[in-house]
Amino acid sequence: MSNSPSDRCGYTWPEGYETGDTPRHQSCYWRETPSEDTDRCLWHANPDEVTKTRQALMNDLVRETREQNSPYAELLDGANLSNVKLIDRIFLENVALRGSLLNNAEFRNIDLSGANLQDADLSGADLRDADLSVADLRDADLSEANLQDADLSGADLRDANLTEASLRAGFSGADLRGADLSKADFSGRAVGANLSGADFRDAILSAADLRKANLSGTDLRAAVLVSVLLGNTDLSNVQLDHRTQFTSRSLRQRFKSIFLPRPRKVGVESNTWNAHARDFHKLAAICSREGLIGQARTLTILERHARRNETLSNGNILTALGAWLNWQATSYGISVGRVSRNMLLLFLVSSLTYLLNGIRTAEEAIRISELMSRPFLTESVVNTVYFSVVTFTTSPPWTVFVEVSQWMAMIETFLGTLLIVLLGYVLGHRDQI
Repeated sequence: MSNSPSDRCGYTWPEGYETGDTPRHQSCYWRETPSEDTDRCLWHANPDEVTKTRQALMNDLVRETREQNSPYAELLDGANLSNVKLIDRIFLENVALRGSLLNNAEFRNIDLSGANLQDADLSGADLRDADLSVADLRDADLSEANLQDADLSGADLRDANLTEASLRAGFSGADLRGADLSKADFSGRAVGANLSGADFRDAILSAADLRKANLSGTDLRAAVLVSVLLGNTDLSNVQLDHRTQFTSRSLRQRFKSIFLPRPRKVGVESNTWNAHARDFHKLAAICSREGLIGQARTLTILERHARRNETLSNGNILTALGAWLNWQATSYGISVGRVSRNMLLLFLVSSLTYLLNGIRTAEEAIRISELMSRPFLTESVVNTVYFSVVTFTTSPPWTVFVEVSQWMAMIETFLGTLLIVLLGYVLGHRDQI
């Protein structure tokens, strides 16, 4: 490869390829440098070295060679516009900006329709009202970017990083397979994002705010929806499968409301909880229809959580307390695991109480020992386990003389019978979900 003249940029894509390699494009090899202070053109120079205004950048486009750039209108791969503020509208439709540094840039109203921004760094960029329709944003970094009111319809966002991005934008027909949308905000200040028909397969939407968003016809197969906020969300005709995750895997969140912010005080608007409950009910119905019984049960539990919080926000504390007890005892009649946990806990506490306090008086123990002609230890593990099992399932097998153990035996008999009944109720009710 020959060297470029001293007053020319000499930038190639990819940057730094060796002689003999085949570059994808010699993107800016013959573009003029703006001054002697830099060996790069205005697009590729460090923003600290030159002033990059909208007009100067537009004047630096080589229009006379556009026919050689096919299929792109302009080859600007690897451009460095970090922290550049382009206040006025700039037209960059169908340009190649692969691998460009556009982080923290202000690109409001910019036209990047059909542009190739693959691998570009757009983290923290202001892209409000930008036109990114049909743009190629594969593997692009859009973390913390502001895309409010942007047009991303038909855009290719596969494997893009959209963590903590503000996404009240148009996503109709966009491809978001494998995209990371953790903590992304889809709600904005008014109506939510238009995500109709978007492909969210394998996407991570943990903690995303999807209130008022349009998710009609979206593909959520294998998507991870952890701690997602819903409310008045259009969920018609969404596609789910057995790989779609609705619950948190972390121990911290396993035993609390997954999708809903926990109400810290009475006064949260009840219509908000009502909207949550309706959305979970819709998703549960979709899962049930598709044979995704596990997901349907999870979403039904979340619906009941929302109704409980709605009741609490209306000031009905006793009703909310009853719902909470129902959750703790049986997960609203859905979870066999919770009933089983309570049964095991009761059995272990009872057995430990009998083991520590005894289940006979010393005289009774001696009398039985003499009758059996062998030592008899009332505090032995085997004896207390046997006593606890029989007490749990029916009633104490013999009269207990130790007062603490007497009370424990009464409690275990009552609660054991109740839990066995509840287990039968859950086994019959959960199949109706």
